[in-house]
Amino acid sequence: MSLLHDLVAPSYEYTRRRAIHPLLSQMRSVFETVRCTFCLWNRRRNDRAILRSLSQRDIQDFCPKYTEAQAEMYKPFWRA
Repeated sequence: MSLLHDLVAPSYEYTRRRAIHPLLSQMRSVFETVRCTFCLWNRRRNDRAILRSLSQRDIQDFCPKYTEAQAEMYKPFWRA
C-alpha cells in the first residue's frame, strides 16, 4: 500500500515546489519590470544631459523650435 501511495500521491517536496514556482515567476517578472524602468530612466537622463551640452545652433539643426528642445532638456527623467 505504501509503494502504491508513493507512486500515485505527489510528495510533499514536489507539491511545495509547485506552489512556490508561480510566486518566483511573479517575483522575477516584477524585478525585470523594475530593472527595465531603471534602465529607461538612466537612458533618458543621459540623453537629456547630452542635449543640454549641445549649443543652440547644434540643436536648431535637428529641432527648429529651440523652446521644444529646452522643454525636453529640463524635463525630469521619469517623464516621457
